[in-house]
Amino acid sequence: MSIRVDPFEIASSFMKVHEAWMQNGIGLAGIFSKLAAEVQPASVDEISAFSENWEAGGPQNDPEEVFMGLLKSYAKVLQKVHFAYGNWLKDHIYEAPGVCEKDNSRPIFPLDQLFSAFSPYNFFWTNSITVRKLKRTEGDGAIDGYAYWLGLIQQGDYLIKIFKTFETGENIDGTTENGKAAS
Repeated sequence: MSIRVDPFEIASSFMKVHEAWMQNGIGLAGIFSKLAAEVQPASVDEISAFSENWEAGGPQNDPEEVFMGLLKSYAKVLQKVHFAYGNWLKDHIYEAPGVCEKDNSRPIFPLDQLFSAFSPYNFFWTNSITVRKLKRTEGDGAIDGYAYWLGLIQQGDYLIKIFKTFETGENIDGTTENGKAAS
């Protein structure tokens, strides 16, 4: 009896895509140019957001509001870069020369899952909405959440109930019901 290391053939599909691009250096350079073209505007936005918020942060302004403005600006830039890399990687896979459609589509689902997990909205300091809620409740929401989690641990309900509180499109990956990014 043999054990399959790659039962869904995702790794082998990645290898076929990789090999296809290694045989087509000019096409690979072109797809990297696409990435640079998508990331460059986000970089310009980052510099603009920083300079605007820096100029706005004089002694007459509330330091907490200046901080929240910077945080919100950077969160937007990070989301743009995140989407640029995610879309670029999908294009990189789909446009691999000489690779069949089946091998092009296999790696997409796990990549979508990975990119969703690493969305800037899923991390505290890159989610300005979460930081603002923490500030507004003076930390009570975080304390209540921690107490709820400890209660689950004491009951032996480790992670299952915690994940049941999340709703796709509601509070995961910063999306709303219609699939648009939350602001």
